[in-house]
Amino acid sequence: PEAVGTLTFPDGAELLVLEGEFSDDQGPHPSYSWLRIPAGDSLTPAGKTECILYIKEGGFGCLSQ
Repeated sequence: PEAVGTLTFPDGAELLVLEGEFSDDQGPHPSYSWLRIPAGDSLTPAGKTECILYIKEGGFGCLSQ
């Protein structure tokens, strides 16, 4: 797998784990996990296994920290 650095979402995002397990600094997220990422927040992938993600950016400007 190709290493990915910190992901920042200025307008927020939704992340759906379609296959495999996605791990970040908050822990592991198995298949079918859905994460809402507030505007301006970021996450750092930490897993060593491959996974397939669907990421929809934007739409959460009202949820800024």
